[in-house]
Amino acid sequence: MTVTPLDAEQIKARYDETSRLLRVTYFGDLAENTPALFYQWLDHVDATIGIKNVRGVILDMRKMTKFHESNLSSTVKESRTMNREVDMSHLPVVFWVQNPYQEEIARILIKLTPQKNRRVLRHTEAEALAFIEDWHKAKA
Repeated sequence: MTVTPLDAEQIKARYDETSRLLRVTYFGDLAENTPALFYQWLDHVDATIGIKNVRGVILDMRKMTKFHESNLSSTVKESRTMNREVDMSHLPVVFWVQNPYQEEIARILIKLTPQKNRRVLRHTEAEALAFIEDWHKAKA
C-alpha cells in the first residue's frame, strides 16, 4: 500500500518507504489548521500502513517563520488525542530547527506533548537520523 503524501501550502509530508521515516516540512507563517492537517495525514498513515511500521518522524521546521498560539494549542490537543487512540510510544520524533525562534517553539512543544522523552530537537539531518537510530538501538 502507498501512503499518499500531504501537499498543502504550509506543510508537506511524505513517507519514505526505504528508511520508513515520516518526513514533514513546515513553511512560512503557519495557518491555524496546519496541525490538524498533519494529524489527519498521520491518521491516513496509520490506516494505510500502520504506525507500528514507521521508524521515526522528522519535523523540518527550518522554513517555518511563525507559529501562532492557536497552532500551539491545536498541536497539543491533536497530539494528546492521537496518543490516546494510537500507541506512538515506539516512534521517535525529531524537530529539525535552525534558529532560536524555531528552537523555542520546538522546546515548548516537546514539554507540552505526551511522552516527551521520545521527542528532541536537532540542527542537522545527520543528527536527526542518528537520534532515531540510537533510539531504536536503546529500545532493542
